[in-house]
Amino acid sequence: MSADTAPEVETGLAERAAELKARGAELKVKAAEAEERAAEASAWAVRLVSRLGEGSSLLGRRLLDRTKSWCLKGRREDLTGLSADLGIYVRGGLLIGATYGLYRAVYAHPGLMWPLVGGWCIAALRTQVKTSSTPTPTPTTNSGSQKDGSQTATQAGPRPSPDAFLHLLHDLVEEHSEGGRQTPGLHWPQVVAGLSSHYPGGGSEGGWSAADCRALCEGAGVPTSKGVRARGKGARMGVSTGVRTQDLPGRPPLPSPGPSSEGAPAPVVAVVSAGQDEQQREQQQQQQAENNSPGAHWSPAIGGWIVQDQENPDRYHVVRR
Repeated sequence: MSADTAPEVETGLAERAAELKARGAELKVKAAEAEERAAEASAWAVRLVSRLGEGSSLLGRRLLDRTKSWCLKGRREDLTGLSADLGIYVRGGLLIGATYGLYRAVYAHPGLMWPLVGGWCIAALRTQVKTSSTPTPTPTTNSGSQKDGSQTATQAGPRPSPDAFLHLLHDLVEEHSEGGRQTPGLHWPQVVAGLSSHYPGGGSEGGWSAADCRALCEGAGVPTSKGVRARGKGARMGVSTGVRTQDLPGRPPLPSPGPSSEGAPAPVVAVVSAGQDEQQREQQQQQQAENNSPGAHWSPAIGGWIVQDQENPDRYHVVRR
């Protein structure tokens, strides 16, 4: 190699080294991008599997509740013993037969598993999305919100105590029993109507609702059920949510009739004209009592009014006519 060609060779080698270094840096950038995409794909797969698991759990519980409710609708309240529950067993047998038939079909044709799995995954994802999109109330911690909350609680209407609520449920059962046959239960519309009649202006949202009924039942130790049949005004067709008559605890001891420290409400006095019969007199007494004491309700079992103390809402009085 001559002295004249040596610089040219060195220049070529330097350019080649620079080119290789640039390609190495480019490969490092591409490797980092590929690693980032792999991490994103892995995170997406983890989120998808998590949502599928959560949605499958929610969908399974929902299907189980609906299946249980559908089976309980087969019970007949006009019969007793095994005859009354025969419809439940028949519907359960139909479900078992349908499940076994689906199993045999998939066993004979494994290709059916793909549409079944795909349909289940789609339904699970939709259930999870609907559940997660439902807004949940967030508690506020500022002082202004606390003042508003306390003011709202102060302005809330009267609420029955657990004992008074139990008395009301027993009275509603007697009211909705027809033809000497006791109603097997009470649906929420019937309980809401009773609360609205005896405790107007109450409830958590300016009126009584099914959520208020559940809260009162929980406070009074009354179990609730989704497969309740009922009779009378306000009862829904078939089964619905409410309370069963057989699950009601016994009537609690009567409230103390003694006066409160601030003074007891005045007895209910009705002006009865000559010639009025007993039913008209009772109706007039009931109307005057409700006008005088908004938190009062008539209890046929004790033959008197259960009146809420205006000064102490946790105290009740029995006023007999």
